[in-house]
Amino acid sequence: MMKYAVFIVFSSLLLTGCPELGSHYGDESETLLVDHYKVQCDKDESRLCFRVREETTDDWEVFEEDFIGFSEYEWGYRYELTVNTTFDRDGHPESYELESVNQKDPVTAENETFSLTLHSDTGILQSLDDDTWSLNGDVSFACAPFCTDIQTSVSNGYVLQLEFTAREGALTLDSFICSSDEDGFSSECAGESEERWYIAHFLSDCGASEPTLCYLYKVNDSDEYELLPLEDGISGFTYGWGSRYDIRVTRTVSAAGNITAADLLEDDSAPESRIGSNYTFLFVVNGEAIDDSSGGSFTMYDSAESFDCASYSQCSQIDEYILDDEDNHQPEWLLLKGYVDTADVVIVDIICHEEDLDDFRNCVADEDEEEDIYWGI
Repeated sequence: MMKYAVFIVFSSLLLTGCPELGSHYGDESETLLVDHYKVQCDKDESRLCFRVREETTDDWEVFEEDFIGFSEYEWGYRYELTVNTTFDRDGHPESYELESVNQKDPVTAENETFSLTLHSDTGILQSLDDDTWSLNGDVSFACAPFCTDIQTSVSNGYVLQLEFTAREGALTLDSFICSSDEDGFSSECAGESEERWYIAHFLSDCGASEPTLCYLYKVNDSDEYELLPLEDGISGFTYGWGSRYDIRVTRTVSAAGNITAADLLEDDSAPESRIGSNYTFLFVVNGEAIDDSSGGSFTMYDSAESFDCASYSQCSQIDEYILDDEDNHQPEWLLLKGYVDTADVVIVDIICHEEDLDDFRNCVADEDEEEDIYWGI
């Protein structure tokens, strides 16, 4: 009898000594962040998957499950969801059911553009008509001016890398980066190519963590200008404010579609002059990089270029906005209107000024509707 009693007590200890055992098998409510675009789940299937993370500091991960009840997803928006997660008998997540959409925010301009690697032999790219393609029936996009390139690549079953912009539910094809068969994709899509660039007659802040001025360039004359965030600029190229350049370069592109270097191939022997008040422009500056005005002008970004703030009575306002008082005021972001004169750059007006970068982005979006620039801030 004693042996039997001891066995009962020992068995009870085994069962009650691990109170957490199996506790994670029950349903669990959790918060997940969902990115503004989807990616191909796997190179061997045509499905599209969400990109998900738990915290804003985490890396995005490909999420191969569906959210039951989440039918309102639109490309170009980031979401915060509360989901109910159920687990299988082994404690692995089995399904995710939407409890609530806590936030739906349009993505900021700096993150709207992205590249997708698409394995066309899976059928993920579907032709709807001569001018329109679909990503597995999920979202459609106009293919011009790359329709022939896409059609040829899909016909050959190639891997394609395309650059898109997702904004408010719409998907826009920005660039056909490259295509190749699967064996040659890594080498073909991370290499050098020649390209014609138009360089704007002014510079603008790159929007990086450290204040830096960037060229603005475009490939086609009808395109928007966009920032060229290269630390070393264009190798071999000499630039001057007030001139619009038409040059040819050899650009180096990473497999992710990012320009990593540019070398001058053919210079513009007679750049177009854009000097004078008929050629006003908007440009972004980080207040941290502006020196206090002196004698009616200021310098910035450690550049020798002089900026006239007196002609239109802007000096005192700019000095106020760049004030660095740690307790009460930080240097602001500025959207300035100006033109290049024979001697310096004349500041005509201060269009936007904000300490908070998100507020500044909103102001820029409201104020530069007539500008042909993708700011990338």
